[in-house]
Amino acid sequence: MKQSTHVSVVHDIVENTFSSQVEEWELLKNNYEIFDEALSDEILFEKCFWSAGKILLSYRKASLSANLSAIENGERPCFLCRSARPAEQRSVEWKDYEILANPYPASDLHLTIVCKEHTPQRIVNRITDMAELARMLPEYAIFYNGPKCGASAPDHMHFQAVNLVDVANFNIKREYLIEGPKVGKSRIYLPRPNMTPFGYFIMDIKTYADTQPMFERILGTFPDCDDEPMMNVVAFRVSGATRIVIIPRKNHRPECYGTGNDQMLVSPASIEMMGKFITSRREDYDRLDEGAMQEIYNDVAYTTTEFIEFAKRLSQ
Repeated sequence: MKQSTHVSVVHDIVENTFSSQVEEWELLKNNYEIFDEALSDEILFEKCFWSAGKILLSYRKASLSANLSAIENGERPCFLCRSARPAEQRSVEWKDYEILANPYPASDLHLTIVCKEHTPQRIVNRITDMAELARMLPEYAIFYNGPKCGASAPDHMHFQAVNLVDVANFNIKREYLIEGPKVGKSRIYLPRPNMTPFGYFIMDIKTYADTQPMFERILGTFPDCDDEPMMNVVAFRVSGATRIVIIPRKNHRPECYGTGNDQMLVSPASIEMMGKFITSRREDYDRLDEGAMQEIYNDVAYTTTEFIEFAKRLSQ
């Protein structure tokens, strides 16, 4: 099913399509049954106001172990292209994207929003699309994984969307944030060090025209690079505004990554940075405690101390 329609009614079509897909697509239905019964737990950090969940989902192993060099060399077909998708997977068209139910859910609501054209994963000129998706799908948190920050398909532009409850760590009242510069009618905020295990930016957007200039101002604080800076991005609706969280990354995978002894098959993407660790092996699930999670965050993101340099550059 392919439908072109106005934003005002896309939400209902997406919801109806998602519900019917869960009923009629055997793979999706079976994986949601596994998800519903999956081993899970929640860990409250003692050193900051942060809650991290962990869940054991064996069907996510392919995503956690994606071989980026094989993808870059064109050694595997693109599973996001229409020609390679399962026949059962239906879509809802919106702008130059197709909205799909994700058959390997990491949340009780999980969508993939795929660019119709096979084009590399790059967000710089698509940040306003994220803001619009967040407004259109207020029950969801929209996220973007950079090509070396958790994207299992870095060769094909896409967003994902999960249940809004998964973004609770970023749903902080403004009075508990540090005010940054104003851009148009909107403002940039920073988390207080006792609120987070790593550094990030918050864009609270009042007017959509402010979205691109705010984003570009934040990107100006990143280290120089030849390509798109490493980052995860999350967008959602809060208190009548659109909030976009930009998380600078310094590494693709943590030092512990691997399948050997004393290693873990944990490859942090936006959902882990939101506070939900996806595991596909029982031994990794068992080893994930606050200390292990903090070490992973320290390896792939900037610590609150390291992030001070970003904050300084933002104010220049």
